[in-house]
Amino acid sequence: MNIPFKLTKIKFLISKNKYRLRFISRIFYIIHKFLCKIYFSYIPSYEKQISTNRLNDIKPFPKKVLNKFYKQKTDEIIFRNYLNHEFDLLGSGWCDCNKYIKQKKISKFKLFTKKKQENFNSHNINNLNYANKSKCSEVAKYISKSYKNIDWHIDIKSGFRWSEKQWYTGIKYGNKIGSDIKYPWELARLQHLPQLTIYLNTLDKRSNKAKNIEKEIYNQILDFIAFNPPLYGVNWSCTMEVAIRAVNILMAISLMSNKEMFIWRKHNNIIINSLYDHAKYILNNLEWSKNRGNHYLTNICGILCLSSLLPETFQTNRWLSFAIAELNREIHHQFNSDGSNFEGSTAYHNLSLEMILFSVIISLNNKESRLIKISKLRPVSYNFLPFYAKTPLKNKLYKNVIFQDKKIYSLYPNSTLQLLVKACTFLEDCSDQQGMHPQVGDNDSGRFLNLRPNWKKIKNKDAKVKFKSPKNFKNSNYLFQQPLLIKNVIELAKSVGIVNSKKIKNSFYYEFGKYIAENKTFDILKPKNFYFINPYGEERNLDLLKKEIIKNNKNNFLKKEIKLPQNISDFKISYRYYPDFGIHLWKNSFIFISIRSIQKKNPFIKSHFHEDQLSITLKLNDKHIFKDFGSYIYTPFPKLRNSYRSRKIHFPTSYEPDTDKALFENLEITSVNCSYSGIKGFSGIYISEYSIDKLVMYFTNKKVLILMGSESKSNKEKFLSKDDARHKLYYSPSYGMLEN
Repeated sequence: MNIPFKLTKIKFLISKNKYRLRFISRIFYIIHKFLCKIYFSYIPSYEKQISTNRLNDIKPFPKKVLNKFYKQKTDEIIFRNYLNHEFDLLGSGWCDCNKYIKQKKISKFKLFTKKKQENFNSHNINNLNYANKSKCSEVAKYISKSYKNIDWHIDIKSGFRWSEKQWYTGIKYGNKIGSDIKYPWELARLQHLPQLTIYLNTLDKRSNKAKNIEKEIYNQILDFIAFNPPLYGVNWSCTMEVAIRAVNILMAISLMSNKEMFIWRKHNNIIINSLYDHAKYILNNLEWSKNRGNHYLTNICGILCLSSLLPETFQTNRWLSFAIAELNREIHHQFNSDGSNFEGSTAYHNLSLEMILFSVIISLNNKESRLIKISKLRPVSYNFLPFYAKTPLKNKLYKNVIFQDKKIYSLYPNSTLQLLVKACTFLEDCSDQQGMHPQVGDNDSGRFLNLRPNWKKIKNKDAKVKFKSPKNFKNSNYLFQQPLLIKNVIELAKSVGIVNSKKIKNSFYYEFGKYIAENKTFDILKPKNFYFINPYGEERNLDLLKKEIIKNNKNNFLKKEIKLPQNISDFKISYRYYPDFGIHLWKNSFIFISIRSIQKKNPFIKSHFHEDQLSITLKLNDKHIFKDFGSYIYTPFPKLRNSYRSRKIHFPTSYEPDTDKALFENLEITSVNCSYSGIKGFSGIYISEYSIDKLVMYFTNKKVLILMGSESKSNKEKFLSKDDARHKLYYSPSYGMLEN
């Protein structure tokens, strides 16, 4: 069939016009982007109507309770550092984060003229884009003259600085070797402010010390608001960071017991408007995608906390309705049926669970009448998701909260609460005798609300021996946060009945959870049989694989015998296997063992996984025999990042070379062929691209025997010799830290 000439001509003209339209739209986009960078000013839509509103009232934290937790001398040192703007960020060591003006060279002809000292505020305002200068200067005038500004845009470890004029979508990172965007992000989370507020509540309100700390809290918040206008600079380039910062500002102000003072009344509008700006930004920049992870969960938790404690309006009710509906759905999306997190990382499991628990506890502060209003809202009226995503589910009321011996409503179904119980059980089972989880997968030391850090003090000379990084140690002692502890998360869960609680003494997070939730607890039917305790395979397979490894020990072979302080039969070892996460666990009062073994046919791999099949953690009392090397860093050194997540680090006899994947590209991990797992031990084989790796671990009365062996699948010589890359790397207990 011949197509008429006119029809082909019309089609040609249409296609030609398409290209013209694309070209014209592209020009307009470039012009718009250029104008935004220079002239656009972000004006909050709530500026006029919030003048008389206040944050929802939270009763002052009982001083008697707080005094139990603030008797240590280390607290004085930490808070003095915060007041001097010194922070230890992700292994940087205690660094001065004040902003300094570069002194201009004075010409020899101007030696006799008077020096004009440039004001810090005016200098910083001149660095902003033109349109935001007037608005930011209005905020900056409320900052005390004696206050030194913080540099919010610098990586204090490398010295690299991002411009505060840069439009948020144009922020680049990972392109300069050695620079790490996580350092300004970590500082701008403002997680030290709620710590200062809680400490302030232990002091006499009339004392100069209390007044100075209160003034410092407001100065730092105003400093951030003035010199980080929304949609500009590094601290508005990631929605997750915006959400965490908003919750920390909100909590710092909400816990302030002296909000009637003049300093609060003067700055009330500015701070609450900024919180609305944060909420508005989060809802307009949700990190939702089909491949979403903890970032989107943080967005939802941020909105849930903000809408719970900001003044109740029709708008905040819509936000709260959306956040609770999405949180219920997201918990089931991001947590497996055995309670483990789907990102394949114990550290991210800990972070995600902490965010959820804080958000659920803060939402319990809402009155029942408000929850009934929210349950009547239609999902269409509060849908902030992209058009291609499924709309949120309608909220329903569930009578599963006990308050003053009566059952009241919540918006959390029993299925959600039971999954949280499983998630807490998984975390408890993964912890060793000291209450620390093994490092499985990525670890960026992330926290949502770091209200009471676990500080550890060591002498300066010991710190220099212990740590490869950080390198700078001030004063006579070095204070650092103990990583990998799960105590705070479990205490939060106990405070609202998600985990069964015995009498807890001197537990800050338990007291805090009960205080915020107003002593409300969930009535939950505890789930059963979500992990395996029965043995898999036949016990004789341990001996079969052991003989096979010993027989082929010509190349890569490792044998380790660990003597035990007592007979295993005297102290029974508990065994559990979590199939969705892929981890086997053995422990009693003096030994902890975990083996990573994903045995699903087609495992679902996310970007925070490591190539760690058959990797083992073994801790005897307080000493590690085998442990995961950690993650160290992400973007500053891509090759080092891949070394820390490669197979060679996790299974030392393997022939597998370092991965050459992109920083957060999913790894190609297949399943383990497990022939036995149970109370007597473990045997398994893992076949990767270059190597066949075998592991046997089994118990006798007074020792544990571990055998590792690998066979090369390649004829290439470079894969036939054992690589010693493992011995060139240092153990990283948390992000940015290295131990010798």
